[in-house]
Amino acid sequence: MSAHRSYLQKQVIWLAALDAFCLVVGVVAGVAIRLGTESLDANISNSISGWIYLAVAVLASNYMTGSYGLELRLSRFNMVINWLFSMTMAVLVVSITSYAWFNTALGRGVFGLAVLMYSVLWLTLRLLIYHYLFRKEPFCYPS
Repeated sequence: MSAHRSYLQKQVIWLAALDAFCLVVGVVAGVAIRLGTESLDANISNSISGWIYLAVAVLASNYMTGSYGLELRLSRFNMVINWLFSMTMAVLVVSITSYAWFNTALGRGVFGLAVLMYSVLWLTLRLLIYHYLFRKEPFCYPS
């Protein structure tokens, strides 16, 4: 395997793991803020299929909009625009399909808060990771 391909795979894995982490934290925070922490487990487990569907939609839309593209000099503006397209696609897909065909409907308030918490965390961590982590070994592409 070439050094360039290995480099790309490491970064894509880290970015996908970052997405998964941000989604879990966003969902937990959204449910806790909207419905309280007393029955957090019950609220999440009752809608687990909806949350999994949201995770798949977000990961797929991030992939399709190029969020896993590895331009290390990506401007903040481009990152926000990319995020906007990705989240718009994910929210539309989840909203239309889950309410129209599936019984995985998530409450609008919880759904909105989860997406908001995910987005804030994702944008913040992505900026930090691009600025600090991907410019250091072992993630930096050898010149």
